[in-house]
Amino acid sequence: IKTLDYPPPSSKPYYSTPAKQDAMYKITQELLQFELIRPSYSPYAAPALLVAKHDGTWRMV
Repeated sequence: IKTLDYPPPSSKPYYSTPAKQDAMYKITQELLQFELIRPSYSPYAAPALLVAKHDGTWRMV
């Protein structure tokens, strides 16, 4: 992907409670285990957040 000579935009992570941080960690570890995601050290990134499902579990978006 060709990028311009500008630095990548930076954005802060969204605030989340300790309970949401724990849920985010568990979801991330599960996705890593099933190789649906992989570690990345790219300067291009977007913050993730959790949305509550109807059954009380979380969906990472």
